[in-house]
Amino acid sequence: QGDTAIKIAKINSIGALRAEAEKIRSYGGGLLPAFKGERVGGYEMEYIEGVPLQNWMKTGGKIPTEIYLQARSELIELGKRGFIHGELYSPSSYVLQLNQAGNPDRLRVVDPIGATSQYYTLQADLKHFDDLFKGILAGN
Repeated sequence: QGDTAIKIAKINSIGALRAEAEKIRSYGGGLLPAFKGERVGGYEMEYIEGVPLQNWMKTGGKIPTEIYLQARSELIELGKRGFIHGELYSPSSYVLQLNQAGNPDRLRVVDPIGATSQYYTLQADLKHFDDLFKGILAGN
C-alpha cells in the first residue's frame, strides 16, 4: 500500500486545497503522487521516497537522459489531459527516486499544485522543465 503523505489546509485555504485534491484524484499516479483519500480539512496522497532534487544538484549529481525523457513524456501526457503545473522551474518540486545501487531511477513531482491561471500553458511547463534540467543531464 505504501506510505501516505497528508496535506491539511489552513482555515482560509480549504477551498484551494479541495481543488488541489481534485487535481490529484484526476491526474495522480505516475509523475505525480497518487491520490489516497480525503480527510477532514485535507487529503492523503502517496508519499514519494527519494532524494530532493535540490540536494542531488548540490552534490553535482547528474540525471540520466532517459529518466529526464520519461518524466518529460509523462508531463506532456498530463498536459494533453488538461493538467498544467505552472511552477516546474523549482528543484524543490521534484524528488529523485534511486535504485538499490543509489543511482537515479525515476523522477517524480512532489508538489502537485497545478496552475489555475489561463496564462500557464503546457509549453511554459515544458520550458521550465527543460531549463531546469539542461545543466544536470548526464553527458552535458
